Amino acid sequence: MEPPPSGRVTCLHERCNKTFATAAGLKVHTRIKHQGLRSHACTHARPDGSPCAMTFAYAGALKRHISDVHLGVRACVCTHAMDNGDPCTYAFTQQNNLKRHIQTVHLRVRGFLCPHAMANGTPCNAQFGQKVHMHAHVRAVHFEEYRKERKLKESAIEALLTEHGYDFSRQHYVSFRCAVSDATWAYTDALLLFRNTVVILEVDEDQHDSYGVSCDVKRMALIVETLRTEGCSQRIVFVRYNPDGFSVNGVARRTYRKGRHDALIALLRELEHEPDAPGAEDVRTFYMFYDTTDGEPAIFRDDYDALAKQWFVRAIV
Repeated sequence: MEPPPSGRVTCLHERCNKTFATAAGLKVHTRIKHQGLRSHACTHARPDGSPCAMTFAYAGALKRHISDVHLGVRACVCTHAMDNGDPCTYAFTQQNNLKRHIQTVHLRVRGFLCPHAMANGTPCNAQFGQKVHMHAHVRAVHFEEYRKERKLKESAIEALLTEHGYDFSRQHYVSFRCAVSDATWAYTDALLLFRNTVVILEVDEDQHDSYGVSCDVKRMALIVETLRTEGCSQRIVFVRYNPDGFSVNGVARRTYRKGRHDALIALLRELEHEPDAPGAEDVRTFYMFYDTTDGEPAIFRDDYDALAKQWFVRAIV
């Protein structure tokens, strides 16, 4: 490893090696990135009058949370006109959402090209304004290719767990009927049982952007309710692992598979050796290699349940 530039200090945490101009910058980085400290607490109340209790690593993230969730401020207003000449009137809480709206609705930008071929071997050439629409197309039109790609990514994680000596339940079946009479069931990609913790590992191809955030959150809530109803008193930890591309504060990041695998095993080792669980209601979620904004999953901007947000511990990128 090359020495840091003159006058800069280096983070000595394993696999980090970031450098900073001052010791204070390094201290802040260590507290947030490696110690998971979230010192910015929301003091607003929920609609039912109970405390919000959300905490954040950055003041900017807290400010955005208050603006989006409690004040409902939509300061990013579209100034374009509709096709009939009327004002658009759409407004957003986030600048990125406004930018995507303008590109897809007004400029007709189609930046996502289907990578698959048709049955006769010719390129598909279907183009989409949003990645979520492209993935929905792949699932609907090129399902066999989609299924093969998904299986390969899941198999890579299963091989990694086996290599490191973990016993796990593959495609673990969870019936929701014990907890909710009109609900059905779900499969988890891998379930690991530690002394104090149940770990539910999900391999979320492309951050599950074609599923819809609310569907994933509802599924997690039903799994928790079912396990508690069945008498599980251990910690319940969701690890949402994205094997595909992601961004940090809107900038694409590239992390090689070995680095991702090392980070996943490090997290599992951490969970494996945690002390006794403080209570049955201890539920947590880790997001790995998801799009993040100010240290939080970008999906929090969408239809993400406020209660489930409280399960979030940290994003690993």
